Amino acid sequence: MDQQRKKITNSSFILKDLIQGDEVLSKRDEFIQLNNREILEALQLILKNENLSDSDKYQIMTNSWRIHYRKKPPTIEEFLTKDWIGPTADNLFPHVSEILTTFYKPESTYRNLVLASAIGTGKSFSSTLWSLYVTVHLWSMRNPKKFFELSQATSIVHGLISFTMEKVDQLLLQPFMQILLSSPRFRRVKMEERLGHKQREYPDDICFTTAGKMGVLQFYNDVHYIVASSPANLLGLNMITAILSEISFFIEKGFSVEYINRIYQDSKRRVRSRFEGKYFSGTVIDSSPNDLELSPIDKYIFSGKAEKDPTNLVVTGSQWEFLPHKFPEWQNTGKTFPVFRGDTGRPPIVIEDESELKKFEPEEIYFVPIDVRDLFEEDLIKSVKDICGWPGGSLGTLIRNDKDIEDMFTPLLKNTYTYISIPASKDPKNLIWDSIRDQFFIPFDRGYEFYRSPLEKRFIHVDLSETGDMASIGMVHPERDKDGKIQYITDFTLALSPEKGRINLDAVRLFIEDLKKLGNLPIEMITFDQYQSSSSIQYLKNQGFNVQLLSIDRDSKIYLTYISYIFSRRIKAGRNIYLKNNLKSLQEIVISSGRKKIDHTKGKIIYWDGAEWDFSQMGKFAKDVSDGHCGAFWNCLHWFTGSPRYIWEEIEKKTQSEVVADNLLGKLEGRFGFQTQELKEKLHG
Repeated sequence: MDQQRKKITNSSFILKDLIQGDEVLSKRDEFIQLNNREILEALQLILKNENLSDSDKYQIMTNSWRIHYRKKPPTIEEFLTKDWIGPTADNLFPHVSEILTTFYKPESTYRNLVLASAIGTGKSFSSTLWSLYVTVHLWSMRNPKKFFELSQATSIVHGLISFTMEKVDQLLLQPFMQILLSSPRFRRVKMEERLGHKQREYPDDICFTTAGKMGVLQFYNDVHYIVASSPANLLGLNMITAILSEISFFIEKGFSVEYINRIYQDSKRRVRSRFEGKYFSGTVIDSSPNDLELSPIDKYIFSGKAEKDPTNLVVTGSQWEFLPHKFPEWQNTGKTFPVFRGDTGRPPIVIEDESELKKFEPEEIYFVPIDVRDLFEEDLIKSVKDICGWPGGSLGTLIRNDKDIEDMFTPLLKNTYTYISIPASKDPKNLIWDSIRDQFFIPFDRGYEFYRSPLEKRFIHVDLSETGDMASIGMVHPERDKDGKIQYITDFTLALSPEKGRINLDAVRLFIEDLKKLGNLPIEMITFDQYQSSSSIQYLKNQGFNVQLLSIDRDSKIYLTYISYIFSRRIKAGRNIYLKNNLKSLQEIVISSGRKKIDHTKGKIIYWDGAEWDFSQMGKFAKDVSDGHCGAFWNCLHWFTGSPRYIWEEIEKKTQSEVVADNLLGKLEGRFGFQTQELKEKLHG
């Protein structure tokens, strides 16, 4: 241990002098033999030195690049200039710069770039620059294999993959060569044997050759580019990046769905197995939208699954979003024409009568610049793919008729209209209870009582989240209608927001306890989704509650049953804007294993827009609240036995005051046995 401590101390002196510019030290064995852990320990020892001023420590951190680099590497902003990529920088689209600078921020967690925008928006060009930036860093390093803790006997490889070798050359290799041959920073060497010599002769140039023994391009530091039409061609190599071009179109070349999915997953796994998710390693999907019904890659991207992975930066969009200058008439006049993008069973259509727009969801309509009207008239499906950037054969939503959703909501029932904030920073005790108590409970001498059917058994489902996403709690009880059928009555659907931090998980379990102890509700069954639920389940079991797991996502029949009961008008709820728009966003997809799953459509999530019932988008492209409601319904359907205590009456055209009065009269009958029929008749005249 003393020997190791002495080694770290000596190393700290070497590192300090190296960082300050003494390059001779980089040749010493004491430095060369240091591993990454020892370098980090030595650097920490330097920064803990009380004899160094803050400005000295700042200078050390600023120049710490010298430890691993022989040349100062460019930032991504510096790389995207003429100094590095030559005249290419003059024609760089602003959105390409934005994508790459977002991906390569120093603190970025992104490792995979998913480019699936309309054709002509610079996807292959972005892929080229993405990979070339990594190559520049590898060239700048003293020993990239040591930096990444690789065997010195193996090469570092970039993989360029498409469905044919010709496509690889056309889509990926050609843009590489254009940049390399036009930039003053890159110097071509005719023979592999001369690469090291030329690099020493021109230390500030990035030397490369197309005559290497491995692949189509070779750079200094044993870095290679390999082209392939199958990841099997890259087996056993230290692949630091992989670019998969037009992978959605593999389906048209006769490749099976399973093969297409495997080619992407294999590429990701091979990069990760060698580089363990380290910065500069990763993959790119560079593929124009094609067919969501057939292509697993299009399903992965446009169903929203890709965006859920925090290591993915997903880029989709239309030509006019990225290249507005290509549509001069639209820019001058603002003229557009509406196009329905199409879904399962319904092809795309140009909507001639704008009064028909109300039949579609807003996200299903593109308002296309008038400049390309003729192209859409010639080939509508291809134009939707190529110009709008939406694949054909799109997945449709589960509930196509808005009236089925609207009919579930009734003024007879209360609900929270938007959401409740429960950030982890607040005291969890009574946090949710205090937010909803006065809306749903009536105070009595012995405490509180729920405003409706207070003695009936309650069924609860909780869908938890922790950071960013909404959590939700749904509570349902049964009532009998005049025909003797059970109606599933929603007590509330609570959308729980963490604001900008983490959700208050303790507040959720304490609220359920409050419902029983303070609200005097008979709670029959509680279920939790699996995420972050084990401690809450254990706590509530210890308090005597009947609690178990219920994963809504694992069995699509739960949601399909729920939706069938909505269609048959046997689920009732008060208005909640999140629940309404969650239901509008539901869709059924098929995952890679072949199992069907209920998910939500993809789009930008709106957290606040005024919450106007007929127009608000709050709750679109999510299903947190509908998960809570669906689970509560399912629990009531499966765990309630016997006959409900209370009667459901569907009375139309009541005012809110009449609803409140009827609820109060119902309590007088239910709790005290008073006869109130005469009062009801007078009330309704």
